[in-house]
Amino acid sequence: MNPSRLRLTTLRILAVLAGGFLGGAIRFALTNGLRPDWRRDFLDAAIGADASSAWRYFDPWLLAVNSIGVLLAVWLILGVMNGRAPDDPWRLFWTTGALGGLTTYSSLILQLGRMGQIDTLAAFEAGLLSFLVASLAAYGGWKLTRQRGSRC
Repeated sequence: MNPSRLRLTTLRILAVLAGGFLGGAIRFALTNGLRPDWRRDFLDAAIGADASSAWRYFDPWLLAVNSIGVLLAVWLILGVMNGRAPDDPWRLFWTTGALGGLTTYSSLILQLGRMGQIDTLAAFEAGLLSFLVASLAAYGGWKLTRQRGSRC
């Protein structure tokens, strides 16, 4: 590999690493650091989840970070960074790094698996809710690009 290509590859890797650090730190703050008992209180008030309910594993903050990540990814890729190459360091920083660190579909699958061990219907409902909210977020991101007058 020639030196200039090696530098560019290193820059791309560092962009993903730095973005992932930022996104992961934000996700941790939102899903763990800022809401110690909020999830339980929310579920008790909203749906009456008790200790035996599969919904005790549902995390509204997880739904929020994944949906925000989808909205921002669509907005960035189709709008703000439209025309940038997929391997552009800034695009890699924001989409693959920061939004990849912010969103956590592996945690969603773990959440649905835990719920499914107790109540298959509740797990299906939570999965459907996540899909619908993420789809609305993607639509919202697309609408934001349309308001800016972009070409998408």
